[in-house]
This record gives sequence, C-alpha cells and structure tokens, in this order.
Amino acid sequence: MTDLNKPNVEIEQDETENLLRMDPVRSSFDVETRPVEPDTFAGESVVETRYTGGDTLDEPIRVTLLNEFRAIGEKLIYILYPKNAQVLRDWDLWGPLIFSLVISLCLSLPASSSDRESIFTVVFALIWFGEAVCSLNIKLLGANISIFQSICILGYSSFPLVISSVVCAFIDRLYIRIPVNVAMYAWATFASLGVLQNSNLTNKKFLAAYPLFLFYFSLSWIIFL
Repeated sequence: MTDLNKPNVEIEQDETENLLRMDPVRSSFDVETRPVEPDTFAGESVVETRYTGGDTLDEPIRVTLLNEFRAIGEKLIYILYPKNAQVLRDWDLWGPLIFSLVISLCLSLPASSSDRESIFTVVFALIWFGEAVCSLNIKLLGANISIFQSICILGYSSFPLVISSVVCAFIDRLYIRIPVNVAMYAWATFASLGVLQNSNLTNKKFLAAYPLFLFYFSLSWIIFL
C-alpha cells in the first residue's frame, strides 16, 4: 500500500512546484512544503504550507514592527559612527518620517495655538523638499545611487537635529542652545556626507556637498529661532 501511494506523493510535490513557478508572488515566499501522512485524510496526500519567517505578508504585526524598529536602530548606529554608508543603501523612509515629525512638532509647540498647524506644515514640507532637492542634485551629477537611497541617508542624518530641536524647544538659555545647535549641525552635516561614499563623484563632490551644507544650516537656523 505504501509503494502505491509514493507516485501520488511525487505527483503532488511536482504539481506544487509547478504552481509556485507559475505564481511569482507565492514563489517569492519563504515557505516549507511537506506532505501529510497519506492515511490522515482517507489516504489522500495533502500539501501543507506554514510561515517560516521570510515573508512579511504572513508574519505577525508584532514581528513586523520589531523588525522595522531593529532596522531603524541599525541605521542610527551609522549616524553615531558614519564610516560605512552601505547599511543605508537598504533604504527605508520610516526613520526620516519619524525624525521629520519630531522636528516639526518641537518647532510648533512654542508657537501660539493659531500658528502651530501652519508652522508644523511648513517645517515638515521644508524638510522633505530639501532632502528631495539635494538627492536630485546628487543624482543629476552622476552618482550611482537612487534618489530614495539618498533621501534615506539624508533623513537619517537629520537625527542630530532632532536632539537640537528637543533641546531648543524646552530650554531658553542661549549658552546652552548655541553650542548644542552648532554641534548638532556639524554632526548632521558630517553624517550626510556618507551619501557621497562610493558615488563616483571624484571631481564633483563639492557640487554635491554644498547644497547639503545649506540644507542643514537652514534647518539648524530655523530650530535655533
């Protein structure tokens, strides 16, 4: 009886492999297939699939959130020690989105209730517009990096300005705000230069870096005011 069922099991496995090859969505999932014992369902072979951790569509929401926060933390390590921008080549926009929201919120809090919404909107739009313009400039100069990768690096490099905005939002003393703002501006600018690593812009790095200095200087000045 076992020998008679072996061809059926092989046929089911072959059909499953053909279906996975024909369906590009399912073929990209990291699933395992295993036949259930033939005598489990009246002697019929059943192919079962289960989640193995490689597919974000089937994984629990908690696992997805933990993976995203872990990725943000890994990219923040680059900001602390900006020597290898390769970690930011696997781009995402979660970190830049969170940082821009925090900066916009901190700058709008000290304003009057009637001006908070407009200040929040202007600052938020300015951050993303500046990152997009700088990224487009780098791309047009011939860098071998995509615009979204560049936005990712510039967005994560704004993390020092998040610290500066929080300090300036709750501390009014100039002898604290000035050195913190200057130090965070220098830190953010230095970290943003990682976008030029391995970019093949040997003779054009100044043209790519100059807008970065202006962009972070403008944000630092707005935060200080």
